[in-house]
Amino acid sequence: MKYIKKHKAAIVISLVIGVLLFYLQPFLIWLGELIVDFFVMSSDNFSQMYYETMAKNDTSSFISLNNYFLTLAFATASIIGILYIKRKKIDVLQRVKNQLSDIDRLKSKLDEDETNNEMTDEDIRSELADVEQSVIESQKKLEKRDFGFTIISIITPALVVLLLANYVMMRSVAQHNVGFRNQMDIILPYVGQDDVNQFRSEWCRMKNSRDFNKIQKEIKTVIHKKIK
Repeated sequence: MKYIKKHKAAIVISLVIGVLLFYLQPFLIWLGELIVDFFVMSSDNFSQMYYETMAKNDTSSFISLNNYFLTLAFATASIIGILYIKRKKIDVLQRVKNQLSDIDRLKSKLDEDETNNEMTDEDIRSELADVEQSVIESQKKLEKRDFGFTIISIITPALVVLLLANYVMMRSVAQHNVGFRNQMDIILPYVGQDDVNQFRSEWCRMKNSRDFNKIQKEIKTVIHKKIK
């Protein structure tokens, strides 16, 4: 219960983000499709991998990519986090030691001047101001965004984009294969098993978008001519 009270704001924010992601799913899928289309058009190797995966109806390569991205991101974030915490700890300890030394020095001066009465109020305020300034500088340095935080800020959105694109590719492969099977079921009574087998053979040998568009054009032609 204490944990919930202490982290209430973080829990509420997480729930709100989860609800937003649920209702934004159509938009995210549309965005992912744009990313996939961009990769397909800009890279022949990616296009070949995408359509060969569709032809085989095997999404294991995408699952492997997902695991690779997650493992790489986790390892990178862990290493950066460990180094970041270690460096911050060393820096904090050093600054605390310096500040304690300043305080001990000021106390020693005050003890010495209790007898000699040489230290004025202005001198004490000046010494305290120096210690306060040292504390403020330490706080600013600890709060300052550093290189490790910047790297994590870059990796996180890049990972989200890659995972989103990968999810959309798996979804697209499944949808196209379901659509193709439905088309074969529709035209089978009108063209016969041999023509359906030929379409399936072409589908399994598909390599790129030209092959995909050719098959779809032929199927639409059959449907237009044979089915009324």
